[in-house]
Amino acid sequence: MAHGLRTASLPVLQALAVQCAAIVAGTVIVENVFYVPGLGRLILDALTAHDLATVGGGLVVPVLLISGTTLFLQLSLVLADPRVRAHSAT
Repeated sequence: MAHGLRTASLPVLQALAVQCAAIVAGTVIVENVFYVPGLGRLILDALTAHDLATVGGGLVVPVLLISGTTLFLQLSLVLADPRVRAHSAT
């Protein structure tokens, strides 16, 4: 059963990485449609005001969040799939 669970978890981990990025990107749309104050709204208001320092600072958080999530999921993919582990050792 453990071998089957490892094999079945690979597509789930890959889909999870894509969905995490979509969730972060979707918050900008939700915040603007419902006029909720948040990071997405701050970035959009800074873009319309041409405040590049705020845009750059505001984009650091989602970029680090997506990068960290992707790194975590890739490392868990290496632990789950022995083929990836064998390929990375060579």
